[in-house]
Amino acid sequence: MGRFQIKRLKEEERFSTRFILKLLEDRRGLIITILVGNELVNISASIVAASIFISILGHQGKWVAIIVMALLILLFGEIIPKSAAFNYNITFSSFVAPPLMFFSKMICPLRWVFKRVADTVMSALGFKTLEKKELIMEEEFRRMVDISHRGGELKDVERDLIHKVFEFSDAYVSEVMVPRTDMFSLPHNIELRETIDEIKARHYSRIPIYEGQIDNIVGILYVKDLLRIDLNKVPQDTGFITQIARKPYFVPETMRVDELFYKLQKERKHMAICVDEYGGVAGIVTMEDLLEELFGEIYDEYDKEIRLFNKVSDKVYRINAVMPLDEFKDLVGIEIIEEKSVDSVGGLVLKLFGTLPEQDATIEYKNLVFTVTKVGRTRILELLVEIREEERNR
Repeated sequence: MGRFQIKRLKEEERFSTRFILKLLEDRRGLIITILVGNELVNISASIVAASIFISILGHQGKWVAIIVMALLILLFGEIIPKSAAFNYNITFSSFVAPPLMFFSKMICPLRWVFKRVADTVMSALGFKTLEKKELIMEEEFRRMVDISHRGGELKDVERDLIHKVFEFSDAYVSEVMVPRTDMFSLPHNIELRETIDEIKARHYSRIPIYEGQIDNIVGILYVKDLLRIDLNKVPQDTGFITQIARKPYFVPETMRVDELFYKLQKERKHMAICVDEYGGVAGIVTMEDLLEELFGEIYDEYDKEIRLFNKVSDKVYRINAVMPLDEFKDLVGIEIIEEKSVDSVGGLVLKLFGTLPEQDATIEYKNLVFTVTKVGRTRILELLVEIREEERNR
């Protein structure tokens, strides 16, 4: 019985609804109750049938009883009731729920024993005994989406969007934020005229303001707040922007993306400052960053499309170091499952070197040869990647 059927039952308020909902609260217990009842009925019926046939046919009656009961149990105990329950689940559940609830209470101690024994055996065999209803429902729904897509009922964009909704809840802020090294921010003591020049050059609508060092974010400057002010009547010296800057909103980089999305909606915020476990600034994340996880890149008239790679030849690619590792794996066809601590190609290569490499430095990884073509003061900017064909074919 699916969630929508359960919801409809609640709305209809039938007499048997409360019994059905109570039984569904403990699905494992319900299964054990049904199995115990099923076995008791089968065993009792088999004993009675054997007694009757033996009294009539003598010693040979036990074989007749085995054959007859096997057919009767298979037909009337398995096929017919389960077919009826499958096709008319609500009607069937409404009919059997009250007596099944009574039987469930009767065997409560026995059910508890069976549960504990089953959990012990499964744990000993290395199986997890935790119920994962949500996970199962998600996997089933994903399969339904893929089947509908193959059948032509869903377009590519619709299927991808549905899958991204599920992936959205599994992602962390650290995976979608603009890292600290790419953040644009302004010092609190910058002059007003210089602030305006920076805004014109950068085209950002919200800018973090820091005091002393970048880890000390003291506010967020909204450009629209500047537009409301008569700039000719305000002091042009340093420190004015801290007076109109808004209070920053801090979130941990370990927060899940869906949780942040709802928090930003609730607080009516557009930008959050991401901090690491030590309180240092790890990056910034905006509502646009979160929406791009669902709908892909969103460009405005000021955004410049960033090319993550250029194909130099069939076996050589020029890679932007910020390229996500998942996209890079799809591009070169190499599995990089052991590098779970990094998110970008630049992060992978930096980890392989163990230190910031110099320009033209080369390192090999599996069938790939990385050459550092551009390097900044603290990070790798660009790489040349060569795929060695002879290694691939091994």
